[in-house]
Amino acid sequence: MIKKILEFLKKKYGAYYTLEAAWMFGLAVIVFFSVIFLSFNLYHETVGEIKRVGPAKIEAVKEFRTINSVRDTAGVLTGH
Repeated sequence: MIKKILEFLKKKYGAYYTLEAAWMFGLAVIVFFSVIFLSFNLYHETVGEIKRVGPAKIEAVKEFRTINSVRDTAGVLTGH
């Protein structure tokens, strides 16, 4: 069946790759829109989870100082 179609296309248009190019273009469009759909889905799930849990208050300076003091103490104890 495909062989007959390819022969018909060769006789009429002088090309073999018309059918293959159409399949590849269709597949590329499907993949492209699937990625966009999944991106929107992930975004909405993330926003919903943030609304459910609530934003966390982070005290970055306090955590930084705590981490550095522990690192300095460990360095003194191990000799590094």
